Amino acid sequence: MLLLVAAVEQEARAIGQVEGAHLITTGIGPANAAAAVAAFLVQHPHVSCVANVGVSGLLPGAGLQIGDVAYADPCVDADLGMVTPDGFKRVAQMGFDAGLSERNALNADPTLAAVAANLMPGVPVASVVTCSGTHERAAEVAARTGAAMEAMEGVAVLRAAARAGVPAIEIRAASNTTGDRNEQVWELPKALEALAGRVRAFVDQVT
Repeated sequence: MLLLVAAVEQEARAIGQVEGAHLITTGIGPANAAAAVAAFLVQHPHVSCVANVGVSGLLPGAGLQIGDVAYADPCVDADLGMVTPDGFKRVAQMGFDAGLSERNALNADPTLAAVAANLMPGVPVASVVTCSGTHERAAEVAARTGAAMEAMEGVAVLRAAARAGVPAIEIRAASNTTGDRNEQVWELPKALEALAGRVRAFVDQVT
């Protein structure tokens, strides 16, 4: 069984029930996502793979348009670390092991990534706890992580799946721009429609 993980009901409703997959809604943010996925995997040990699916914000210089769908290559934890007078220090630079690469990142499972690559591009996706509602914050996250999109749950879902030994991937549709909140452009229905189509195609190929 493939587990689809959405944060909010609007994303889940757009995708709907997909043959060969089970869809759960976790609530927004990494804590909700990690807790829900971990609990589900304990209760359902026969899950074959996990896909975190949802919408995202486009970061400056993304090279993508609203409505584009991509898989996270890799998922970058944008917030785990320390802000110092010399700039942001990732956990590895602080001397800690959080199960992430040197760039605070997790890669999608290679087999799932190969399937996704037939359907969509792979781009770095930043996992954030605080979304970028100013131009300065959006530019800083993009420059520091190299990400094209930001969302909230990817690293948490992949980390929970990895702890259970289950392959995982993050798939995102761009629903809006980031930057100053009153200047953001939103096309949520377009993004949700695109997300649903790509997720169904992905499940068809995986299952």
